[in-house]
Amino acid sequence: MLLGILKCLFPTGVNTIADFDRILVLDAGVLIEFDSPANLLQKPDGIFKSLVDATGSANATQVASIAGNHVPYVHKEV
Repeated sequence: MLLGILKCLFPTGVNTIADFDRILVLDAGVLIEFDSPANLLQKPDGIFKSLVDATGSANATQVASIAGNHVPYVHKEV
C-alpha cells in the first residue's frame, strides 16, 4: 500500500519548489530547516527565506504568492 510520496529535488531556483508541501534545508548534510514554504518564509533569519530574498524583491514576492496559495496534497484511501 502506498501511503505517501516523497519527492527529492535539487532545484536550480526557489520558484521550482515554492508549491511543495514541505521543504528540507540541509547545510553540510545537517538538517537546518523542515517545514512548508509558507512557514519557512515567515522565519526572519531562515536559510530558505534568505535564498528567496537573494533572488530579488520581485521574484521573492512571486515565490511568497505561490507558497501562500499552495493547498497541500492529502492522501485519501480508496
